[in-house]
Amino acid sequence: MADAVTSPFVGEPQSNAERAIRVVRWSVGLLACLLPIAWVVNPFGLIHPPLIFDQFTSAELGLSLSYVLLSSALTAKHLPMRWVNVALAAASLALTGWLAIFYNSESFTILTPTVTYVTVAVVMLVLCIIAGWRGAGPETVLLIIAFLVLGYFVQFGPSWLNSAPIKPQTYVFMMVFGGGGVLGLALQVICQSVVVFLIFGLAFELAGGSRAIGAVALLVARFGRGAAISVCIIASALFGMISGSATSNVLA
Repeated sequence: MADAVTSPFVGEPQSNAERAIRVVRWSVGLLACLLPIAWVVNPFGLIHPPLIFDQFTSAELGLSLSYVLLSSALTAKHLPMRWVNVALAAASLALTGWLAIFYNSESFTILTPTVTYVTVAVVMLVLCIIAGWRGAGPETVLLIIAFLVLGYFVQFGPSWLNSAPIKPQTYVFMMVFGGGGVLGLALQVICQSVVVFLIFGLAFELAGGSRAIGAVALLVARFGRGAAISVCIIASALFGMISGSATSNVLA
């Protein structure tokens, strides 16, 4: 008889529900990786202009949140917490799907902090905080929350802080829909550039690119004084020719 697949929850054979969660998680993760590449490549013009950039970033955010929450569901030790994470993952996809449809409507051009949009902003912030807690840990999330709270209450501080008054609902609204909010410029840069860079960097590493650069550097600088330093300089130059980024070159 074939060995039963062990469940990560209670040590019992894996159920059909757990298999389904795994399949959905990997499907969501695959889409989250392929979507930025498809957006950049835009094969035959099928991605845009039919879709606008805000729809793309909303979909990418929903897929990312869902993947983190489904991963937490698979490692949960208690059955109720597992299904709470699954429900939160479904809510993330539903909310960002609604946003993707909304961004293509006429009302998108006039965006004000109404009850509907403030409610969406609150739910989005809660989902991001929960996913961040699951993925990055409580320390990072608590630090972010502290800065968000400080950003609001600084208006009540000394005048030299130069903070304009803002209503709580407007502040929450701007935290999601503003240029510096969750769906703002930072997410756009991450979706369009950072994710693609990381994916191709991983492909480069798995294909042996780093080893090839190191081998070429060793071959060129193996003679003479300061060989170790020369290897580092040559390898850095070769990697910089590929990446085009001084920051990534230093990190590598």
